[in-house]
Amino acid sequence: MTSRQQIQRLRASILTDTSSLLLLPSKPRPSVNILTAFATQVALVCTGIRSAYLVDTLVLRLDRLPRFLEHLQRQSPFPLAICCADEQVFFVNTTLLASRICQNDLPRWISVTPPQPCQIPEPVSFKLLLNQLGHLSAGAICPLRAERPTDLIPLAAFLLEYPVAYVVETDTDPFLAHVLLDVYECTFDLEEERLPLVKFSVPAGCDIQDLTPSLQDRFQARIGLPIRVVRETVMFDRLAL
Repeated sequence: MTSRQQIQRLRASILTDTSSLLLLPSKPRPSVNILTAFATQVALVCTGIRSAYLVDTLVLRLDRLPRFLEHLQRQSPFPLAICCADEQVFFVNTTLLASRICQNDLPRWISVTPPQPCQIPEPVSFKLLLNQLGHLSAGAICPLRAERPTDLIPLAAFLLEYPVAYVVETDTDPFLAHVLLDVYECTFDLEEERLPLVKFSVPAGCDIQDLTPSLQDRFQARIGLPIRVVRETVMFDRLAL
């Protein structure tokens, strides 16, 4: 079970290393809030609260990643790796990932092919990518090779522990339009901060029961703190995947 002090200590160290190891380009300079959010999410992977984190608010210098990962591994209580795919960077807790693969802890698959989203069997493209992850070793920086960029969408959902994963079965620009969605946001409180864990959507017409209890069980067992799940039903004109 992870302590608040452990998360805060790791976050401070990650912030220091991000600067001292020149992990970011010199310009544009990200805000303090963005840097803190990055360090927090990487710390959650290090402490075994999240199995992976996708860097989506920063551009990292890829040539600096090996040195950064080396520093990170010295402080992390869990072994780590980095996966890179189509300019996306994932920090991965290899212990949690291996456990989830062994337990067949997979999401439900939702095809976004018109006319309406619907549940489908596990896509073959995901199995091929999962085989690559099965050989991921601690301390490695692993390039993931997908036949199509859209094949990475369900893989990202799996890594980030979304209970559902969207599957794009065409080469067109992936998006959902005018579909009623149940949006879940899972957070917890650290001192006076509210920290995000996962946020994802489920098409309301896919007949998937409320996911709140399973989300709380999953993350509460790792952190030992109350998990807050907010669910709201919304419709977007266009939601990029």
